[in-house]
Amino acid sequence: MSVFFIFLLGMFTFGGILALIGLFSPKQIRIDVEKEIAADPDQIFVQIADFENFVTWNPWSLKDPNIRNEFEGEKMSYGSLYRWKGNRQVGNGSMEIIHLEANERVEMELRFGPGRPAKATFQLIKKENSTQVIWSLESNLGSNPFTRVIGRMMEKIIRKDFKVGLERLSAKLNAQ
Repeated sequence: MSVFFIFLLGMFTFGGILALIGLFSPKQIRIDVEKEIAADPDQIFVQIADFENFVTWNPWSLKDPNIRNEFEGEKMSYGSLYRWKGNRQVGNGSMEIIHLEANERVEMELRFGPGRPAKATFQLIKKENSTQVIWSLESNLGSNPFTRVIGRMMEKIIRKDFKVGLERLSAKLNAQ
């Protein structure tokens, strides 16, 4: 057998294994990251719902210090929009506030390129001397098995980014 034939057979086998994994992977992903922050919900809410504050602590600002940010609409309100253009690690996309409950919850629609939108949610739960912040992401990966495999691989990265973001948010609020 030629080396080329063995290479093609290996690639075909690898692609088939990925397709099978994708076929049996769920279409939906949900990621939840929690952190208790020593601040009141109103202090945290303004950092999340005002996109000009959000960009000061989100984890992606670290990955691209030259990211270009655009803001549209009334701050901290339904329909407020944030667009970014970044390097390869950050990419291009937008976030739009689709639901607000003052000092309790913010829901955003995320768009990355031509793919399906995802939903990010921040839930704030008041504790005695702190606030429990739950940052969630929900996405429908569709029927394409390769998209499902990539989505599963991205879960670990997104979870890590959310942890970094909540740490940065906590540090920013503790510095004030």
